[in-house]
Amino acid sequence: MPTQVYRYGRTETVDIAVAEAIWYGPFANTGGRVVLLRDIGSTTPYGLAPFTTDTSAAGERIVERYAVRWSIEPSNANSKQQTGVGQARNRLPKAVERTVPFGMIIQSMVITWYTLYGYDPADVTDRAIAQPWYRTKTEPSFEDMILKLRKTIIATRFTTLTPGQPDPDLLHDYALACAAAAA
Repeated sequence: MPTQVYRYGRTETVDIAVAEAIWYGPFANTGGRVVLLRDIGSTTPYGLAPFTTDTSAAGERIVERYAVRWSIEPSNANSKQQTGVGQARNRLPKAVERTVPFGMIIQSMVITWYTLYGYDPADVTDRAIAQPWYRTKTEPSFEDMILKLRKTIIATRFTTLTPGQPDPDLLHDYALACAAAAA
């Protein structure tokens, strides 16, 4: 049924269907509601199917809540992929409990460093030139931020404290280290 929802900063009309459901597995067979959402004109049966245990919420409210919640998902993904939390091989309970919060703290520190000291509008332009699929990009990603921090740390290690010509071997090592940081 066509319904207006506010999501991602604008009001849109989408098709939604709401059904009572039981989600087996992570919700331990808990009852709830699933909303099947499809953009108007789409040929697919549905494009999104959020589930909630809130059985009193209207379908459009569930979609709106999902859209608000989505903004935290890239942060979780960055924490797992870019700071290494997803590759942790912890077994002891305390280590497991500390790894994710520590990764999120590191992520916050990288973003704070970039905001205070690393930001340069050319970062987005340079990325768009190097990777054409980012031509419409308007803000630096977390990957851009952490890459710049890594390069800055590496450059600091190879920068001489006295004036003069830099050692060509150090510059070669710097180039290799930057390439490794980008990988």
